[in-house]
Amino acid sequence: MKGLYGAVLILLLIGSGLCLLNFVLPHKQTVWEPVEVPYQDLETKESSIGDDDNRNLGGGTFIYWSVYIESGKSVSISWSADGCLYVFVLTENQFQQFKLLGTTTWYTAFGYCNSGTLTKTIENSDIYYIAISNPWVLTTIKLYSAQAKLTWRETVTKYRTDYVPKEVADNLYLYYGLTILGIGVVILVAELAIKKYTPGNIKKKTEVEPAL
Repeated sequence: MKGLYGAVLILLLIGSGLCLLNFVLPHKQTVWEPVEVPYQDLETKESSIGDDDNRNLGGGTFIYWSVYIESGKSVSISWSADGCLYVFVLTENQFQQFKLLGTTTWYTAFGYCNSGTLTKTIENSDIYYIAISNPWVLTTIKLYSAQAKLTWRETVTKYRTDYVPKEVADNLYLYYGLTILGIGVVILVAELAIKKYTPGNIKKKTEVEPAL
């Protein structure tokens, strides 16, 4: 019997020690925590310069758009017509000559067709003119559609989710400690109950008859 009480005492001591250890030196485990990590990426950006459609261009007439373009950006002109048109990308001086003469051989970029796309990467920041011209004096050309736009590559900051290890405290020692304490208490209560209700240990009440 004393050995049983000793075992219960050991269980209670171990359980109490584990509960105390949980708060003094808790058990730790490694978890993977998500974090947002920034990184640099290149994106293609674009903006519209202008557009036109269903326009009749008489001989020697033109339409144009002007825009300030930074170096490194590209200007792109797409068009469709029922006849061959001249398409220019011009600086200020080139455009003034173009207006004076109705055409020019001095240009930044040039295209010639009834439809197509002209693209030019700008080397020097400046104001540029995009002109679409009908060079045929006696002929009217139907311009079905025309669009001019800028495109460039821009560095942007993006974020991706990575996982990094992190140590966090858990209640493992507390769980074990309470479990062991519970086992010890159950054994102790069961032993006391058995001892109390064992037939040999039950005290019988003796009734005393009164004397006559």
